[in-house]
Order: sequence, then structure tokens, then C-alpha cells
Amino acid sequence: MFANNSFFISSCLGNATVLLITMQSCAFSMPISEIEDAKTSASCHSLFNREQPIDIIATGERDEVKLAQGNTLIIRLPASAATDSDWQLVESNLTQPQSTGALVLEQQGEATLEQVEQPQSGIKEYKTFRFQVTSPGKGTLVFNQQEKQNTITTQTYQLQVQVLGSEQVLNANNFTEPGEASLVKGNTLVVRLPANPGTGYGWQLVENSLAKPQSPNAPVLAQLGEPTLEQVEESDSGLKEYENYRFRVLSPGEIVLALNYQRPWENKPPIQTYQVRLKALDAAEPVMVTANENNGEVTLEQGGTLAVHLKAKPGTGYSWLPVEESNEHLYLFQESILSMGQNVRPTTGAEEVQQFCFYAQSSGESILKFQYRRSWEENVLPNEVYQIKVQSQ
Repeated sequence: MFANNSFFISSCLGNATVLLITMQSCAFSMPISEIEDAKTSASCHSLFNREQPIDIIATGERDEVKLAQGNTLIIRLPASAATDSDWQLVESNLTQPQSTGALVLEQQGEATLEQVEQPQSGIKEYKTFRFQVTSPGKGTLVFNQQEKQNTITTQTYQLQVQVLGSEQVLNANNFTEPGEASLVKGNTLVVRLPANPGTGYGWQLVENSLAKPQSPNAPVLAQLGEPTLEQVEESDSGLKEYENYRFRVLSPGEIVLALNYQRPWENKPPIQTYQVRLKALDAAEPVMVTANENNGEVTLEQGGTLAVHLKAKPGTGYSWLPVEESNEHLYLFQESILSMGQNVRPTTGAEEVQQFCFYAQSSGESILKFQYRRSWEENVLPNEVYQIKVQSQ
């Protein structure tokens, strides 16, 4: 979980262009008087800031990037209209943790040739591909630069993609009572409905159920593409088919989502209906814990952010180090130091605060452990140990 923190955080850079994808951390600082109460001073940046596109300019043969649902991914490959070669997307093997049949990335239009001004090298031309990030998953995008006349490949570029995000799958198996779901703004709801398309019947969304009753112009949900069919081999009943509807949470509110099972050409009442009571939450401020919560427990909304603040004296060589353990529910996306000030070099023994920011990418129980020691003294017992149980739901 902690080995590779290459998530792009646009807020740290101040613009959307990325030349080097891999980042270990972003440093933030503030007066020491403001960090005494660490519960009021977290600077974890939410993964829900999707206003800025993630813009990658390829400078080598391979890069990697971590994204959040809702991001726009822009990939720029060095090109020129004067040459006889062109870039093509030749492979996109992105997969999802859940088999819901939806795309992880959706290409937005055709690739274009664009000019971009770089600080050191002036104006350059790039073949530009744009993608909308639609759901969690991982995989590789492969681009080949090919000669236009004979399709001989002259260069290859690969981008390893991991999309973080909370995707809640709601299985419709009780049609007498509404299903219930609670999601944070920006996350995805998948409604999984049993279907039999060979009969002509299918699930139809009642469109006006996407908006708040009191404010129909402010939709809570947006449907992501057309519903998809999924075949699943189940041990007790053999091959079954499901129709999957996917929705993005746009704004906070409470609504009832309605779907009807009917033949679209028949003017008859549906033979089955299904409703979902959805509570959409705003992207919450980070939940913060300090040394006071050692050996304690904290609850975190799925899709939320946890900030762990631990005081340290890095000038002595000691620092808090996360214990690397397999953890499928929490992702460490940022480490930083909250110091005395941007222009003040801390003296030996000066106290600072180490900040660790975690993203709850799925629901479940996690144990976070940290050791206070010198990084090179692996066989020496740590001076202190910090542990906290996290329930993401």
C-alpha cells in the first residue's frame, strides 16, 4: 500500500501540467502556533478536486499515474504535422475490481494535434488524447507512433493507470422494499438488476427521479452511459444475467431513484419496479487524529479522507514511519511536514508534525501502524509505536 505514492495532486502544483508523474509528497508549512491543535489544521487535499485536468506530457517511454473518478486525463505525445508518422492508441486493457461491464476510461473525441508552450523549450507540438475517468480500476494504455505509409512502429509509449474511487454496487434482490445507499459526492453508484433480455423486457429509468423534488434543476445523480448487460455463473442457479445502471453523485441531497421493468414498445404498467433511497453527501473535510487517539478507533465515510498527525523531531534523525501491511481499504496518497514556517530551517530537535493522508477507497476495517525510529536502524526497537483502527463505511 505504501510502496508507490505516485498520485497526482493538482493543488500542490498550482496548474494542470505534469512533466514528472511520480511524486513522493507535497510539502506544506504553517506557524507552529497553528499546529498545536492538529485537529483544526489538516492540509490533506481531497481526491475529489476534479476541476483541473490531469495533464501528462510524455518525456520517456513509460509513466504511471493514479487518478480519481471524475478526473479528465490528457495525454500529450511529441509529434509534428511535418513528419510522416502519427500516434495511435493500440491497447487499453483497463480492468475493474467489480465485473459491472463499464469502462474505466472513456476517450473524449478524436485525438488532436495541439501546440503547448513549455517554460524551458518554447512551443512544442503534441498529439493529444483526452479521456474521462468513469470508474475504479487499473491497467495500461499503449500508444504506437507509426509511419503513415507502411504502419511500421517507430516508437511506443505506455501509461500505467490506476483509478482510485469508491464504487458502491447495490444488488436488487428485494423488490418489496427500497434499496438504500449512502455515497459521497463524486463517487459512483451501480444498481445491479436481474434481467432476461431474451423476453424483450428491460429496466427503464424514471428520468425525473435523478433530481431533488424541491429543486429539479439541481440533479443529485447523473447516469453514466447506457446500462450494460452482465452474465454471471452462480453456483446455485447457473448462468444469470444482470442489467447494470451506473450513476455519478453530483450534489448532496436525498432522493428516491426509480426503475421500471417493462417492454419499451408496450403501453402497459411495468411488471416489476425497483426503488433506491439514496443519501448523497458532500465531500467531507478530512477526519483528523493525533497521538491522543493512539490505540483508539475512528469511523470514516467510504470516499473520505483521514489525516494522521504525529509530532516528531526530524532534526534528530527520528521520524514516524508507516508499517507496510496489506490494506485494501485505505490508500496513503500524501505525506507532508507541517513545520514552523516556509522560510525557517528547523533546528536540531525542533518539533514538527508529520501528516499522513489516507483515502477510504472501500468499506471495511483497517489497522494503521506507525513506528517512531531512525529509518536506517531497522533492527532497533522503535522509540514509540502508534496504532489506530479505522472503520470505513
